[in-house]
Amino acid sequence: MNLKIHLHLRPAKRDSVLDFFIKANNIIIVVSNLEKIGKMKMDIRSGYLDIAVAIIQNGEHVLIAQRSQYQSHPGKWEFPGGKVEPSEALEDCLKRELLEELEIKIRVGERFLVFEHNYEPLDKKIHRFFSFWCEILEGKPLLKEHQNLAWVRIEELSNYDFIEADIQLVEILLIKEKKAL
Repeated sequence: MNLKIHLHLRPAKRDSVLDFFIKANNIIIVVSNLEKIGKMKMDIRSGYLDIAVAIIQNGEHVLIAQRSQYQSHPGKWEFPGGKVEPSEALEDCLKRELLEELEIKIRVGERFLVFEHNYEPLDKKIHRFFSFWCEILEGKPLLKEHQNLAWVRIEELSNYDFIEADIQLVEILLIKEKKAL
C-alpha cells in the first residue's frame, strides 16, 4: 500500500484529544493537533466517501438528530452533517447541509475528530468523517429529513441509540467530558 501523509502541526488549544487515525495493515496510527484539515493531503487509496459532521453547541447541550424511516439506519441517532461534494471545502459542506436539512445557518469552528468507518458489505467505500464544533448563527433547527431532534448534555449521549459510525465520536466526547469534570 502506498501511504503519503503531509501534516502541519500546532500546539493544542483544547485538551489532548484524538484528532486523526489511520488504519493500515491492522496498525492504528494516531496523530493529534492537526493545524487545519484543509492542509492535510492524503494519498492512501481511492474508495473514500468524505462526510462532514457538526457538533452544534448551545450552552452545555449538543444537537443530535434521529434518522427517519425513509433513510438508511432508520430510528438511529446521529450528529447532523452530510456528504462532501467533489471540490467542496469541509466547512462549506457543513453550511450547505445544515441549511438544507435543518434550515439553520452556522459558524463552523474548530475541528474535533477525524475518523473512519466501514459499513462493509453494504458499502464498498470507507466513510471518512470530519467533525467540527459549530454554533447556530441564524434560525431554529427544523425537522425536514429527520424524525426527531434533541438538545442533550454530552454525558447523556450514551442514552441514545447512535448510528454505528457516530459511536466513535460519542465515545471520544464522553471521554473528553469525563476529563473536564
